[in-house]
Amino acid sequence: MRQILTVAVLLFIGIATSLTANAQVVDGTYRVEAGAVSALPPGQIAILVDQLIMGDESIIRVSDETPVFLLRARHVTAGNSTEIVAKGRNGQDPGDNGRNGPTIILMFENVDNVRGLTVSSIGGDGAKGTQGRRGSRGHDADCNSARSAGNGGRGDRGGRGGNAGNGGRVFLILPRDSQGYGISMIARPGNPGNGGEGGEGGPGGNWAECLLWDHGYGDNGARGEAGPRGEEGEWGGFRAYTVANFQEETLTERLTDIIAVLNEGGYSGDADALQAVLNAGGLRYD
Repeated sequence: MRQILTVAVLLFIGIATSLTANAQVVDGTYRVEAGAVSALPPGQIAILVDQLIMGDESIIRVSDETPVFLLRARHVTAGNSTEIVAKGRNGQDPGDNGRNGPTIILMFENVDNVRGLTVSSIGGDGAKGTQGRRGSRGHDADCNSARSAGNGGRGDRGGRGGNAGNGGRVFLILPRDSQGYGISMIARPGNPGNGGEGGEGGPGGNWAECLLWDHGYGDNGARGEAGPRGEEGEWGGFRAYTVANFQEETLTERLTDIIAVLNEGGYSGDADALQAVLNAGGLRYD
């Protein structure tokens, strides 16, 4: 029997590890049991398998460190409410932007029974902005100069939230005679980060007890304004292609078209990663 072929390309974070225990790959079958989540390892990954079987409400989750994921299966069975989910990495530090959603490419040679499969590539969420600095402290009252205590300074405005990552690209390659398959695709942006909180107002100056009169405390300063929310991301895109056969030449031609689409859409990094998969022989079965 044919064995699964996994191609890991050294582009971003080194050699990808094997699939987790939830992704049971036995004798060329990638099976995700009903209700289970198969979390794929990070890296640039292409998986070629004889059979993909997903039970009802099962999920294949692509790592947020994987820019491109390619899955080729000769036979596909998916139950109700199944998902292949990819999401760009969320902003990590205050004010960081979310990353764009990954590029997902699915090549299904025979759609045996797919009831409800949703394939999504969602942009990462922007991080919350930095908190504004605290306002300055008011000066103390001074009997010698008859100076009253000063008010605290206003807190600084909070930092801008990170921008949302754009939705990714989802490409589906099916046989020309496919009919009635239940596959939907989503490529929405992430959520922009909220602006950081305004800085606290500075404390008022201390009072002083003078010979002829007392000088009271200064007032605390006002809190600064919250920072602006990050910018909204853009929707990605999805396309379904049909091919007459799944010969290597045909698939290489179609993936070359996808590389061109990625380059034209500003996803040159994903295009380069996909080209690396092709160069590494990422379409061939052993």
